[in-house]
Amino acid sequence: MIFGRSSWRRLLVWGVIGAIPLGLWFGIIVPIVDWKTSIEVQLTVADEKAGRMRVAIANLHQEKAALSAETKFLDLWRAKSLTDATARVQASLSAIAQREDIVFRSISPIQGPDIAMIDAVSFRVETELTLNQLSAFLKTLEYSAPLFIVERANIRRLARSNLDAGQPTVFVQLDIAAPVILSENGS
Repeated sequence: MIFGRSSWRRLLVWGVIGAIPLGLWFGIIVPIVDWKTSIEVQLTVADEKAGRMRVAIANLHQEKAALSAETKFLDLWRAKSLTDATARVQASLSAIAQREDIVFRSISPIQGPDIAMIDAVSFRVETELTLNQLSAFLKTLEYSAPLFIVERANIRRLARSNLDAGQPTVFVQLDIAAPVILSENGS
């Protein structure tokens, strides 16, 4: 027997003495360090998300301010009745077409869109024109006051060539709506 009884006891005592710190290390300290590390990572991720949210909120506030400033200049059609509004809108569309040197093939009232809390007058406009004329007409409608909304557009290139214009001729069918606020004074 190489080890005596006392050697086994010493080995057992030293094993217990060595196992206690290792048990404490792996049982308490390592889990606490892992927990702390995972919490720090989660806090970093949360801070990054909060930063992105702050940037998104700031962007939304800027968009809201820009939209609010833009809607202050939003000019809706005002009329005493829908028939009065229909006449005004049709006259305005005809005047815009005349300024842009466009001849409507037809302009006819259609069922207006459902816009919350206001009425709308809608027209279907059909014409043949060049791309430059179409672009100018749509820009005029976009920046017009009172407001016009192009709800639907159907554009087809015509087979016949228009060599004088330098651009293809297109057939355009536009559904144009004009939001109307009915009021007593109609101005």
